[in-house]
Amino acid sequence: MAADESETAVDEIGFREPESLASGPDTGEPEEPSDDEADVSPGDAIEAPGGEFARPEPPYVDVPDMEQEDSEDSGAGDMGHESDQVAAAEEADSTSPPDAGPGETVGGAQASEDAAQSSDRGLLGHFRDAVAAVRGRDKPTEVQSLVDRPDFQNQYALNARPDRYGTPLEREDGTRVPLFDGAPRREQTHQGSIGDCGIISTMGAVAGHMPDTIRDCVREREDGSYDVTLHETKYVATRDRYESTGRPINLTVTPDLPVFSKSPGEAGFARTAEVGVAWSAILEKAIAGVDQTWDDERRAKWDRQHPQADSGAQGYVRLDDGSYGNERAELLTQITGRPSSTVDFPRGYDMQGRSADRQLIEDIRGKLADDCPVLVGTVSRGASESPLAKDLISGHAYEVTKVDDRGFFHLRNPHNRNHPEALTLSEFKEYINHRYVTLE
Repeated sequence: MAADESETAVDEIGFREPESLASGPDTGEPEEPSDDEADVSPGDAIEAPGGEFARPEPPYVDVPDMEQEDSEDSGAGDMGHESDQVAAAEEADSTSPPDAGPGETVGGAQASEDAAQSSDRGLLGHFRDAVAAVRGRDKPTEVQSLVDRPDFQNQYALNARPDRYGTPLEREDGTRVPLFDGAPRREQTHQGSIGDCGIISTMGAVAGHMPDTIRDCVREREDGSYDVTLHETKYVATRDRYESTGRPINLTVTPDLPVFSKSPGEAGFARTAEVGVAWSAILEKAIAGVDQTWDDERRAKWDRQHPQADSGAQGYVRLDDGSYGNERAELLTQITGRPSSTVDFPRGYDMQGRSADRQLIEDIRGKLADDCPVLVGTVSRGASESPLAKDLISGHAYEVTKVDDRGFFHLRNPHNRNHPEALTLSEFKEYINHRYVTLE
């Protein structure tokens, strides 16, 4: 995929526009990872324990929806810039994804623009493959973990954040916020005071197109906790996409959620009171806690892709750093179990004689008609630059919900309000990073 259009992340929590991240090579492409980062030889399937967030791109530093502080929305952009210099694996099972590229982070408090890419691991990798062939891969058939109280106190947050865990799902009248109220809907996802616009947009997009998938993903237990099942993923370089490894990640999620002491009945991050259901807050918590299942290699990859964050950031603090397009692609596969990828905007005419503009309209319209979520991120603008048009937020992740008969693009804001006006094709190409995330 081409990587000449960089994406910038915006942190929704701080309502600040992301500053430029660590710069990559002069070409604007993400830097090549070191050999030890790739550590995979052709034909070796690298599975991401706990489902590592997919292909490297810069994360969108999203500006959280700060209703607690009556702030204006200023979300993080979509991390959609993926590098074309993906490791050239020779076989379909090569799954070490490249790291995100410069300026592609969306939704984080501090997004990075640098993302390394995979490379072959050489003789050592071949030796490991030979040993594995003899011994077999000593791996459990599923991943299990308890997600109780993921870290949520980000010392670098620019605006107020929840100060403790509470029980906002328990109502004053003794009832409980239901897990579902009819079929899950995208309108039941509402970003709170954290820079995870990419996460909320992805959850909402899956609910909008595949509500049964959400129902199958999150279940309530008799003891009041929840079971969340995700799909472990791997990056397949030869197909340039994320795929399920076939191994489930079973998470037991407790009902406690981060809250503000001044309003303990309201969830501080994914809103519950506003939407009337609990599934989105519980799924967000599960995604925050999935890093508990990561091994050292997976952790190192995240740290490399997010150099601006504290090394080892975990839980909600990790989500607060924003997401790259490749990470949203991986999350799509984690939730649905289906292959996903980031797709560059077309260039030139195709074999059917369609112009690049016609391809873009028809391809995205076709994906939506096939009930495939489509996620994009806006370009980032500095404080001294002119703001984006149509109420768009700089460096913010959005879901594309429709391409109408006029060829206008309709976007949904994960803040669950202030949705931008429909964009013309020229506006879409001007204000959106030139790639989108979808299922295959």
